Amino acid sequence: MPVLHFKGKTAVENHHHTVPHHRLEFDPKLSLLPKGQKPSLDGNLIIEGDNLLALKALLPTHAGKVKCIYIDPPYNTGNEGWVYNDNLTQPQFKEWIGKTVGKEGEDACRHDKWCCMMYPRLMLLKELLRNDGLVFVSIDFTEVSNLRLLMDEVFGPEHFLADIAWEKRYTRSNNAKLFYSLKDTLMVYRRSDAVNFLREDRTEKSDGIYKNPDDDPRGDWTTSSYVNPAAKEQRPNLVYRIKNPNTGKWVEHESHAWKYSKDTHEQHVADNRLWWGEDGNAKYPRLKVYKGDEGLVPIDVWHWQQSGTSDEGGAVLKEVFGAAVFENPKPVRLIRRILQIATDPAANDIVLDSCAGSGTTAHAVLEQNLEDDGNRTFIMIQQPYDTKDDEKEHRNIARTITAERIRRIALGYKRQDQDGKGAKIAGLGGSFTYARVGDPLFNEYKDFGKKAPSFIQLARYVFYTHTSRMLDEKKVNEKTGFIGSTEIGGGTSLYLLYEPNEKIDREVSTKTLAALAKKDKNPNWVIYAERIWMHPDQRRDFENATGKSVKLMLVPFELK
Repeated sequence: MPVLHFKGKTAVENHHHTVPHHRLEFDPKLSLLPKGQKPSLDGNLIIEGDNLLALKALLPTHAGKVKCIYIDPPYNTGNEGWVYNDNLTQPQFKEWIGKTVGKEGEDACRHDKWCCMMYPRLMLLKELLRNDGLVFVSIDFTEVSNLRLLMDEVFGPEHFLADIAWEKRYTRSNNAKLFYSLKDTLMVYRRSDAVNFLREDRTEKSDGIYKNPDDDPRGDWTTSSYVNPAAKEQRPNLVYRIKNPNTGKWVEHESHAWKYSKDTHEQHVADNRLWWGEDGNAKYPRLKVYKGDEGLVPIDVWHWQQSGTSDEGGAVLKEVFGAAVFENPKPVRLIRRILQIATDPAANDIVLDSCAGSGTTAHAVLEQNLEDDGNRTFIMIQQPYDTKDDEKEHRNIARTITAERIRRIALGYKRQDQDGKGAKIAGLGGSFTYARVGDPLFNEYKDFGKKAPSFIQLARYVFYTHTSRMLDEKKVNEKTGFIGSTEIGGGTSLYLLYEPNEKIDREVSTKTLAALAKKDKNPNWVIYAERIWMHPDQRRDFENATGKSVKLMLVPFELK
């Protein structure tokens, strides 16, 4: 498989492992929650902070849980003013950190910087994605070829599904000297082969082909061919005679096989799914396909009529805020189309956007849920400042645009019309917890400093990592290190042997295991400890003698 080489790649290939785990700190005042409900990581979530740190912070609670990811990263056109901020220590990164990425011809490493920024984020997004999940990435021609190679490397070329051409404008600009681009690209990958069937909602145009000339009680229908493109010799198992019930004649195609096996055909006959034309005397049958049978197979060209335009995205923000508060926001209709393909309204699917910007993805989730009575939830990640100018002007995008837009959309707002009258727009409903990326959970080993996590903080983290469930703090026994159990494997107990200081190292040894064996009847143990004072052979001897399965892990190095 061809791979992409760029300056700094060897440093970023495993950077997602070395990024420290950070706490997520809730802000009740900026959250929008029903009365009496406390902020939590469950439900809708808006996170303020660097998306690399936020994605890593989400792993213990959301790894393998996200059904649909949409991101709209910097296109790297030279006009966004984006800043490279990843904290890498190699010399070339020290030259990049905190500086605005320059334009073509002015910054020789601009494409290297973009690839270095994207690679670890794609790795973390992959870990968060469900096995049957999909990821959509918006991009234009500037980095589309690099993005394709990066995603091939991270997700596997066999999991590429489409590079959708989205017609983002409905007319050209004659100011261009050469070509004018009317499209952006949506790069689409699946997490695994578990995604093997996709459909999107039907359109008014597609529904127009369905009629009911025979008053079929099952409703409107159209027909599809019964003939297989393959020749008889290629598919002999699909060659058989079919009886026309109207004429009593048996027919067989002269040169081609049928599309369906004989058993499936007999079921079609029993269900009265064959159509022999209005006079009942067609040469070959066709299969009745009912309007309610299925949606439409997605295509890789999305016209603005169905998916909105970039101008439409800006117009919505002007209605909500009264001004163009964010450049180039995506239209809600574009994200809703993605949701219709990639999510199930009744399945509690999680939708993640780690480049949240103006909050279009969250807006689309609320709007789509209202239309199809869905229960999707969203996670939006947005750093406070996208550019140096944002920071200079103290323009916190996450707080004043992303969260504020969703607050107004959920509660309702007064539309900012040009005539100044401003009609009242009803709210879509919904709520969210507002969180910030806080301090690192750990610094270097045993260099916890003044902000070492307490036992219970770390216990919550470890328990989430293994169970994706909330810790029941009433069951925690700090003395023995027991933090909870699951039903996995007939019963699995989790232990944390940890003291939040630099003077004591809690260890696991044969003596520790022997003491636990007197009280813990579960067959499986997972033990986090600051020191492991036993040889692997000693652990295996204990397992053989007791029938236990023991997994030993160091604190904090294996919290990845």
